[in-house]
Order: sequence, then C-alpha cells, then structure tokens
Amino acid sequence: MEIPDRLFETILLAVRDAAEEVENGNLTVTDIPEVYENACKKLACFSELSKDNQPEQILEAREKARTGEWFRSKDLLKVIRHFYLVDSIEHKNSVTEKSILFVLCCFLGGQYSYTKETVPDLMRTGAQLYLSASKSGRYSYMCKLRGLEEDEKLLVQAVQILKRQSVQVFVQKGTTVINDEDEKKIQLELEQKIEAYGGLKFLQELFLTEIAPKYDAEIGRYMIYRGKTALGHVPKNLKSRIPYQYLIQLALKHLPAQKVCCWNFKAVVSRDHRIWSSIP
Repeated sequence: MEIPDRLFETILLAVRDAAEEVENGNLTVTDIPEVYENACKKLACFSELSKDNQPEQILEAREKARTGEWFRSKDLLKVIRHFYLVDSIEHKNSVTEKSILFVLCCFLGGQYSYTKETVPDLMRTGAQLYLSASKSGRYSYMCKLRGLEEDEKLLVQAVQILKRQSVQVFVQKGTTVINDEDEKKIQLELEQKIEAYGGLKFLQELFLTEIAPKYDAEIGRYMIYRGKTALGHVPKNLKSRIPYQYLIQLALKHLPAQKVCCWNFKAVVSRDHRIWSSIP
C-alpha cells in the first residue's frame, strides 16, 4: 500500500524534527522503554491486537490504510528505506532518523494504525522510546540497525552507473526516479548494444549463461524469478532478477543483425540490467 505524498512528507518532516531534538539533547527520558512504548500505542487510532475488534472494524481499518486515510506502523519501513537510499545515493547522514523509525517498527510491529494528525507526537515519542531503549541497553539487541538489503545495494550500484553517465537520479518515497528524457536515452543505448551484438547471438548467450543454469530437474522448470516466502519477503540469498522478457523483446527486434562488435555480453546483462531495474 502506498503512503500518499503529503502524508509521506509529513512523516519525513516530523522524524527530522524529532531527530534534531535528540541530537540537541532536548529530550529527557527514563530508562523504562515501556513507558514510551505504551504512549506510542495510545496514539494509535486502531490496533488489530484488541480483543474487542469486530471483523468489520478490521476490514474498515485496512481499507482506510489502503486509501491513505490512515497509515500502519509497518509502513514506516518504507520511510526507513527512503532514508537509506538518500544516505547512500546523496551522501547524507540520517542515522538518528533511521534509529527512531526502526525502534518504532520493532516495538510496535505492524498492527497499529495512525492518522496524519498524530504523526508529530508519534515521532517525538518514538525519539523518547529510542533514547530510553538505548539508555536501558535494550536497543542494542532488540533493534539493531539494519544495513542495506541486497536489492537496495544493487539499486545504489545502478544509480552510481547512471550518475557516471550524467543521468540525474532522485530519491522519492523510498524509490528512485529519473526523467522521461533520460529514460529514453537508456532504452536507446541498451537496444543499440543488443543490435550491435546481434539479436540471435544475444538470445543464445542469454539462455546458455543466465537461464540454463537455473533449470531445476526435479520440477522441470527454469527458476528465473525471485521466490517469496509466505510473508511476501524475498530471501536474502536471491539476487535481483534480470528483466529477461524485456531483453528478449529487444533481441527479437534485431534477429537479422549479426554484426561483430566489441560489446561484451556479460557487460550487457550484468551492467545494464542493473540500470534498467533502477527505473520504476
């Protein structure tokens, strides 16, 4: 579910203000995190953990989260991703902001819903929760700050390649955005490389080097798509998927082209698929 733009900006501004209070030493806290944890939960307009909930109430809450009227505590993970990308791509330092958001996710889970009006209080209380958890020693083992996930690392690498080619890349709501003109330029460059290599030859190399090794004899299938767990998470040991269909479509356009050139196949599928995968 997407967080509406205005609500996303409200969360960003609120957590930055809370982080500034932390860094300026304006917050005094106890070493009992439960005090602030309970305060955060009381700010929620709905909790799926309540035993008094009726099925229609749960459906209504999920619908409001879907439409952006409310946001759920697990949605804060998208804001954390935003800060990670900003720090990695734009060389910013948002450690305190990420810590506040991550401790909120750890203590609240994903069962609490909030309105836009409660965001400033939630972030300020989350900052107190972070300080209290750190003071009591609980932050170090309960809420260890995560690093970039594999997909995020690949995205950062792709952005670095694009920037070296003078493409402007912006971080927006936890993802990367480039303008239409630069996107068309990337499409053209990739197609030109495949055309120069030769469509048929490219298809042969794509199958032999990238698809054939992924054949699973037990089920008789090529495992070229990323798998997901029952919870929808992508296992960390699986790499970001190469856009096979897109590459095949480009190659089919240039089957007659069998020119010999200096473009290396590996460079096309390993370098350019990362560039393409960075385009939303």
